[in-house]
Amino acid sequence: MPMMRLLVILSDLPDEQAAANTAHRALLTAGSPNGLRFALPKRMELRFRALWKDQDRFVFYGERSGLKAVAALLTDENFFLSLMGEYGFEPKWDQTLLSRFLKINDQHCLLTGTIGELDGEFPPQPYLPALGESFEKEGVLIQRGLPLVCSAGPVPTLVIDPALIFGRVDFLRTVELRRETLSFAAYAAGVTVYALDRAALWPLHKPADRRLRRPAPELLPGTTLARFEQLAGFHYEQKRAGVRTNWGLFTIDDGYPQQLPAKLMVKDRVKSVLHRQKAGSTPLLVTAFIDLPAPTK
Repeated sequence: MPMMRLLVILSDLPDEQAAANTAHRALLTAGSPNGLRFALPKRMELRFRALWKDQDRFVFYGERSGLKAVAALLTDENFFLSLMGEYGFEPKWDQTLLSRFLKINDQHCLLTGTIGELDGEFPPQPYLPALGESFEKEGVLIQRGLPLVCSAGPVPTLVIDPALIFGRVDFLRTVELRRETLSFAAYAAGVTVYALDRAALWPLHKPADRRLRRPAPELLPGTTLARFEQLAGFHYEQKRAGVRTNWGLFTIDDGYPQQLPAKLMVKDRVKSVLHRQKAGSTPLLVTAFIDLPAPTK
């Protein structure tokens, strides 16, 4: 697995303490904490410096410009992770992200995550990003689609959920980075988008609403917009979407490749071996039906 230098971009945080807590959790659980650097909103800079001693690990960007402002702050990073709000992290979450990303085997790809927040005793759950039924002036709501259970790998999608985006830093330099039109821009740039199928990290609270808005005609050719809407299964001007779109099924398939959990796979292998051993001691019985010629008179 290649070494990862990761810039973690935090946004939509209530205050400096929430930013410090998220950064602390990420560093504490990362498999390679020395490879992490963080980008925080510029409005937090003065107060945040009083909370954190290691200033070299943090840079600050103009939140209004969003991801576009972060591209100029890159140094030796080769990957980025953009998160909206406060997040929790499982042990070695960074290695899990990279391993799922490398399963795609595509140089021009992106991972996006629609992860359910902690809900009582239930663990965080990854979903396909989907689109809501209501098309408003502000755009169509990005919502949870089909749950991803025992997925064999990240699942192809068309919609980028701005709540969680992971990819190579080249994406920040080459794609129009407005949050509400990011899905259209990635499609036009030939970037394939996949949904993260493991809850290696999760929001601690319900993220703010994310919406997909159709870009202005001068930004993308009309044929490109029409093709994207056709593939996604909705018509923005007519304000309608199909049932598959509401579940995040943007391909011809009604599901996604799955694999059994490791424990069940081991049990199946044991059963298979035992079955072969029992079959070896059983005598072979053959039954045949033979057609006799018709008797002659």
